[in-house]
Amino acid sequence: MNTDVKQLAEQLLHTGFDTLPERDRRVLTRMAKRMHISRDLHTESQEKLGFGERLADQVAELGGSWGFIILFGVFLLVWVVLNTAIFAAHPVDPYPFIFLNLILSMLA
Repeated sequence: MNTDVKQLAEQLLHTGFDTLPERDRRVLTRMAKRMHISRDLHTESQEKLGFGERLADQVAELGGSWGFIILFGVFLLVWVVLNTAIFAAHPVDPYPFIFLNLILSMLA
């Protein structure tokens, strides 16, 4: 057995390496080699997701971002300004903004 592992056992646990249970010996060996002790559960769970679940996660990530919220706020402001001030004579969507309401309802 590697002397680094035995010294690590004596320093950390104040006992000999050979008297430790198998699980503790495995952990100390990995620590001495500077390897990961635990599994990456996030990566394992991501590998099990189907296409629809991965797509839903990406849509939720986009829809909850500050960039999307700010961009959508600007879109709403432009829509209102276009239909009230610029296209005042012939607005595409007049004041109660029914078409905009439909778009927002579908988005929600």
